[in-house]
Formats: sequence, structure tokens, C-alpha cells
Amino acid sequence: EVESLTGRDITQIDKDGAQPGDISRYCQWQLSAGQLAVFLSRTTAEEFARKNTDADPVPGVGQDAYLLGGHLMVLYGTVHVDVYARGGSDAENLADAKDVVAVLLPRV
Repeated sequence: EVESLTGRDITQIDKDGAQPGDISRYCQWQLSAGQLAVFLSRTTAEEFARKNTDADPVPGVGQDAYLLGGHLMVLYGTVHVDVYARGGSDAENLADAKDVVAVLLPRV
């Protein structure tokens, strides 16, 4: 799915090794051009709202979303989803991150 979503080959996968019940998870894929990383953690709407003032709102993604430092941060229920995609232009990276979120959220 990562190759399909990004249009790039996977060269390495880095998993977190977390155990069931851990409150944070991540997986990172090194790609032929760039990288994709997904971080999941528990949060509340109040915690998520304390975003950096330099963040750019991203409408239409999850319950709330913003872009900060190349990371697409998304609130979905009690889950904070952080998707970092790089390897293309800023617009391409954001589009890739949105595509990943669209696939990921129904599974959360």
C-alpha cells in the first residue's frame, strides 16, 4: 500500500516494536526517493488544540488537522495521527500524507 500511495519503492521498514496496549505507535518507510512515517498516539481534543501558532490548518481531514514542519497532524477521536511524507514537492508531500490518512483513519 505504501508503494501504491507514494509511487515509490520501499527500501527499508523501521517498526517500533511496541506491545499491545502501548499508547504510542509508529512505522517508518525509507523510500527510493524520500520517506514516509506514521505516528499514532492517544490525545484529547484539548491537547490537540494546543498546536504551534505557525501551524497551517488543513480542512477536510479528520476532525481537525494542521500542517507543521512537513508533518500532517490529524485528530481522529482520541487518536493523534502524525504523517510525515517527503520525497516530492511540498504540495506532493501533503497530497501523499492526505492519501495515507484517508486509508489509515478507517482502520483506527
